Amino acid sequence: MKVITLWEPWASLIAIGAKRFETRSWYTQYKGEIAIHAAKVEKYPPAGVKAVMRQVGLDPLTLPYGKIVCIAELVSCVEMDSALIAQQSIMEAAVGGWELGRYAWKLENIRVLEKPILARGSQGFWNWTPPHDLKFTN
Repeated sequence: MKVITLWEPWASLIAIGAKRFETRSWYTQYKGEIAIHAAKVEKYPPAGVKAVMRQVGLDPLTLPYGKIVCIAELVSCVEMDSALIAQQSIMEAAVGGWELGRYAWKLENIRVLEKPILARGSQGFWNWTPPHDLKFTN
């Protein structure tokens, strides 16, 4: 299974449904299941992201660093234009890098792991073999 490593709190924001697009500087043709991995190293979030964390009740002291937190379906990757950017909710706009020329990866069917799984991350896509007994909270 393909995996993408994200800084926290962005990985957890995807897991709880507060972030439906992963915004990137690069395009991918890949579509299908993708695991979301929370980086082991902490990145200090900007004020807008911290406000969203408070709004959705995400406690920064309980973030699952260095773990796979959910599995989603990557359904599309589109280059951002002003119309797409304007369609985003205030929350989605706050938690992504919404700028012309970047790419929006649309994530659907997000399934949160009952217990996040420790894994070593990497830049870009990397491969992971999930255990056969994965359990989800939803």
